[in-house]
Amino acid sequence: MFNLIRIFSMITVLSGFQSAMGSIVSINIDNAVFFSQRGNPNNTYLFIDIPLNEQIVGVSWFVNLTTLPDSRGDEATIEVNGQGFQNLFIRPAVDRFGPVDHEIFFVNGFIMLEHRGIDPIVPFADGQVIVSLYDSFIDDPDAPDAWLSPISRLTFLTEPIPSPGVLATLSLTGILAARRRR
Repeated sequence: MFNLIRIFSMITVLSGFQSAMGSIVSINIDNAVFFSQRGNPNNTYLFIDIPLNEQIVGVSWFVNLTTLPDSRGDEATIEVNGQGFQNLFIRPAVDRFGPVDHEIFFVNGFIMLEHRGIDPIVPFADGQVIVSLYDSFIDDPDAPDAWLSPISRLTFLTEPIPSPGVLATLSLTGILAARRRR
C-alpha cells in the first residue's frame, strides 16, 4: 500500500495567502521519508490542494535532510507532478555526494519556473498536485534512505490560470492594434 498522505491529515498547512495576483501555499513536510527509487510504495506521497484555477509558477524549499548509512544526500529527490507531463524534479542536496552515515543537511532554494524555461505546473482536475519524495538510487529497497527532520518546508507560488476568454481578448486587441498602425 502506498504512503498516501492527504495534506490535511498528517501534513499541516503552515500558511496560505491568496490575492488576485496569486497565492502562496506553504506546507510543513517534517518526517517525510525517502525510500529507494521512484514509484516505491513506501515513499512519501503528498496530495496538495492548490487554490482553484491557479497554477504553480515558483517553488521554494527549506529542508533538514538526514541521510541513513550508505546513502548520499544528492540522491534525495522531491518530484512535483501536475497535469500531462508537467513534472518538476528537485534535488535539494545535489552538491552533497559520497557515502555518509547519518549526515544532516540544512538546504534551501527557490525556483521561478519561467526563469528556467519551465512551463507552469497546472494541478489535476481535482485541484491537487502530487509531490513524491524518493531516493534516486537503490541502497536497500525495504529501508528508508533519508528523512526530513523538523523545520522542513515546501512552498508553492501560484498565479491565476489565464482563461480562454482573456487570451482571445488579448489576441484580438493585438490584431486590431496592428491593423490600426497600417
